[in-house]
Amino acid sequence: MAVQFSGKEYYKSVYGCNEAYWLLYRLLEEREKTENISHKKMPSYLDHVLYVNNKPHREWWLIYSADTCVGQLYLTSKNEIGIQIFEEFRRRGYAKKAISFVMANYHKIDLIANINPNNVASIALFTKFGFKVCQHTYKRDGT
Repeated sequence: MAVQFSGKEYYKSVYGCNEAYWLLYRLLEEREKTENISHKKMPSYLDHVLYVNNKPHREWWLIYSADTCVGQLYLTSKNEIGIQIFEEFRRRGYAKKAISFVMANYHKIDLIANINPNNVASIALFTKFGFKVCQHTYKRDGT
């Protein structure tokens, strides 16, 4: 099911979408180039497919502009927003529209954005929407 949100742009649910596996894996590959807080190493494609099939998020969408996937958006059961835009489509307003979409459709819940402290652009964007720092989390690697 696709959700129209602005002209030629729309969301398409990851769940039940065969093309989602590969597109999300490509986004993971891009994220692997930078420090991230959700995993230490790139999963195998099979592990990734299994993860997606477990439906780990309340809502999970691919973001499209016309017929091109430009990124992903998810909302967890803990009301955490996650957005990732392919490098080639960044700074075109897709993340801003995604945050607006979630805030409009989930306005009765407190939303959280887990952002890598080194991601200055995301911090600035979420701050414009009224998000404030509520915690810094540090983890010691036990290996």
